[in-house]
Amino acid sequence: MPSDVQAALNVLAKHRKPRRKTLNLQLLDLSDAAFEGAHLQRVDMSGALLQRAHLSGARLRNATLRQTQLHYSVIRKARLTWADLTEARLRRAELVGADLRHAVLHEARLQRADLSNALLQFADLTGARLPGATLTGAQFFWTELSGADLSGTKGLTASQLRFAHIDEYTVLPNHLVWAGWWRRRVEDAG
Repeated sequence: MPSDVQAALNVLAKHRKPRRKTLNLQLLDLSDAAFEGAHLQRVDMSGALLQRAHLSGARLRNATLRQTQLHYSVIRKARLTWADLTEARLRRAELVGADLRHAVLHEARLQRADLSNALLQFADLTGARLPGATLTGAQFFWTELSGADLSGTKGLTASQLRFAHIDEYTVLPNHLVWAGWWRRRVEDAG
């Protein structure tokens, strides 16, 4: 990324007053951008390329990241509450400790992403694809996982999914399918 573009983004990102209007960064190529600790509430980065971007500690409350490509990005401990990540591409992204409460991740692609200790309470991951993702310590309280693909995930336990909503289309990792615990929950709900 050209240094003048990164400098302009740094100024925007350090603006600490709450934004009343949406900051429009749609469809931009922001690959390799550095947004650590940035204040990006209400930003719209729909369709943007943010591959290998650094967003650790960024504040992205109410951000729109629809169809954004965040492959290999570092998003550790970022605040993404109420963010819209519908159809976002997050292959191998590092979301360790990220706050994704109430976030919308419909049909998001999170193959081999690291969501260790992520807060996913009340998030909507309907149809999300997470094969091979690391979910150690992730919190799924009242998380919508209908139709989500959790096959091959690492660190996921039955107790993590105790209060999550799963359905017959949710693909669970083999160690949880064999346990059969989820069948009782689906049958009891029906």
